[in-house]
Amino acid sequence: MCSMVLFARNRRHNGLQLQNAIRFLACGVSDRVNDYLHKLGLTSSRETALDTLRSLSEKAEYNLTQVSLLEKCPGLGPFICIDNLDMQEKVHMSSVGHETSMFHGTWGYVQIPTKGLLDTLDLGKLNLSAYQEAIKNVPSMSIDPQLFMPTPEAEDHYYLVWISQIAQVMNEYIAVPSDKASAMKTEPPVVEQISNEIPSIYMLKLMDESDDSADGIGQVLEAVQQQTGLTPEEFAERLQPMDGDLATIQNFNSIQDIRDPNDSDSSHGRPIK
Repeated sequence: MCSMVLFARNRRHNGLQLQNAIRFLACGVSDRVNDYLHKLGLTSSRETALDTLRSLSEKAEYNLTQVSLLEKCPGLGPFICIDNLDMQEKVHMSSVGHETSMFHGTWGYVQIPTKGLLDTLDLGKLNLSAYQEAIKNVPSMSIDPQLFMPTPEAEDHYYLVWISQIAQVMNEYIAVPSDKASAMKTEPPVVEQISNEIPSIYMLKLMDESDDSADGIGQVLEAVQQQTGLTPEEFAERLQPMDGDLATIQNFNSIQDIRDPNDSDSSHGRPIK
């Protein structure tokens, strides 16, 4: 209520209203409903919401180009994570020029490696020569199936988790043990803790992709390159696929194999992902 009064008396107190306006726009709230909520002081006007999104987009675009500069990450480049995204606009009452449509595109984000991760790496080995040296024995490497099996410690941990869950149910719904010291523990053992540090993530624009062909992945790579602010040569020198679905990787490898001439320097190859 106080926020509504402040908004009505002074439009600069509009943090809650701007947040609601952007949320309502993303959720598809009609202009009529948004105008009614605006008169109640619960949201900003639709024009203000659009201006806010433009300002946020310009700021995000600037931040993305700054974190993609080569001098900002000389050792290990930022990780670019992308995935396909299909969105369907469902129309219940179809008419001429107004029918259900499907959007096939790609969305992703850029993540900056943390300082803690970079401190554990030998930046002198982050090059193409070190990578080729590491995989040169892969064709003759013998694969031990035991490497893909859980270790005895992992099996013991899995067993203790099951026991603790059963003990918790028994303790809550059946009976309480008379001697809790000798009873089975109701809390599972502690697993390996992961860092709770908030990552540095910068969102990419929603990109159009015609299909999963070489032309489609080419459109995506070109769109990502333009958003990073790097030239095509700078972007290609740093790009190194690390993981992806089979179609994406095969298409990228096909494009890479047909380059003519192929004069890539072995000093390149610091991954972006």
